[in-house]
Amino acid sequence: MPKPTNSTPSQPGTAPAAQVGITALVQSGAPGRDIFAPSLVSSVGRTGPALGNVETPDAYIRIKQNITGIQDKLSELEGQAGAPLTQEQLRQINSALQAKGSVPLVVTLLNGKLLQPQNAAAPVVPNLPSGGSDGQLIIFRNTIYRFVAPTNRYVPASSLILIDAFTNIGTYPANSYAPGTIFYATDTKVSYIEQDVPTATWTYFDGIEFNPLASLPAPGANNAGYLFGATDYFHLFRWDGSAWNFAAGDPGSAYVVAGRDNATAPIGGLWALCDGNNATVAQANGTTAPVTTPNLSANNNTFGLAWWLRR
Repeated sequence: MPKPTNSTPSQPGTAPAAQVGITALVQSGAPGRDIFAPSLVSSVGRTGPALGNVETPDAYIRIKQNITGIQDKLSELEGQAGAPLTQEQLRQINSALQAKGSVPLVVTLLNGKLLQPQNAAAPVVPNLPSGGSDGQLIIFRNTIYRFVAPTNRYVPASSLILIDAFTNIGTYPANSYAPGTIFYATDTKVSYIEQDVPTATWTYFDGIEFNPLASLPAPGANNAGYLFGATDYFHLFRWDGSAWNFAAGDPGSAYVVAGRDNATAPIGGLWALCDGNNATVAQANGTTAPVTTPNLSANNNTFGLAWWLRR
């Protein structure tokens, strides 16, 4: 009669005791350590389950017999890890990283890395729509726009300022930039804003150009409000879209005031002594004209005063 053993049959649905013992031994290891070292085997022998009807001290021999199989499995896994991802795997990763995916990509902590909000698959449109839902994103002229319900309009999600000399503004076609984009001219210190009026155009936005009066530009119909300060005649001019005029606050020219004496002109502005001679005077339209000053020489220095004509 066969000699009875102390082995216990495996329960249905559970791993054999030998397999449990191997798992426990493998899991007891740490990176960089030999999981088959005698000290670890001894430890498992004291605390881990017996391997079937084999005494625990013999587990080391049993595990050694399975080294080849374990190494083969590791090689297989390493091969899978180094293989390129399939299209299906890439699709699954992409789906998981989306805003509504299982592991959405979070960029909140990437301070200073994002120049503008991510487009979140925002549609590209040829024109700004007249309506939308609050927070809705679109892309118009390479710029992301967000619909703001209280204002019932789309506004740029980020601003853009172009900085260059005005002489180079032609290299920045207005129809390549979103409405609201600013162009700052470094040579004239004047800024322009892109507006659709009704077509994309750079229009005057802010600033005063300071130059001699002879450099007075012709800004064009779309630049009403352009301001020019004449550095030689000390007048401020405003362009109304078709012509120049003295700007609000500028007193104009060709008027006479009393000064301290015939050698000291009044403070502020360019002046000519009223002695009957000619003087070149700035005109409201930005040109100059010769003017004969009134001859008040007989009255000059009366009471220590003299008369001067604003040029």
